Amino acid sequence: MQLLQSLHLNASMGSDVTSRRLMMKVIEALRYNDAIRHMIDNTPVLDSYVKFKLLGVIKLLEPTVENYNKVREDIILKYSTSRDDGSIGIFEPNREDFTDDADYDAAREDYEAARDAFSQENAHILDSEADITLPKINYREIMNSGLSSADLTAIYDLIEE
Repeated sequence: MQLLQSLHLNASMGSDVTSRRLMMKVIEALRYNDAIRHMIDNTPVLDSYVKFKLLGVIKLLEPTVENYNKVREDIILKYSTSRDDGSIGIFEPNREDFTDDADYDAAREDYEAARDAFSQENAHILDSEADITLPKINYREIMNSGLSSADLTAIYDLIEE
């Protein structure tokens, strides 16, 4: 499962022995957030202390996740069109909506240009670096917490000896 794959983060130790400062790409922060939420929501017997620690990690990732979501929404609006039903988005033109081939071809070109511009701008944001300080979790506290090996691998960079 992609969400639970190990994230390769460049960890550097700070002076605080209870946290780890991580430089990660925004896409990694989003995946980390999704993976931890998945763990919390789908681990039937999760130790309450570990759940508390993982919720704390989500809370620390929130600013990056919220900033990305806001910027992504702005980028979508930048390249969007509106439909008669009031929906807004980057919509692929429907051939049946056009009587003239030239109009359809022009709409198709506009759509492809908007889609590609959105994708390029969004990829640039996802590839940017985020500097996040996350708490460490002692391996004794997490090893018998109810998390699977895939879950533990996903948060490996937060586990300390």
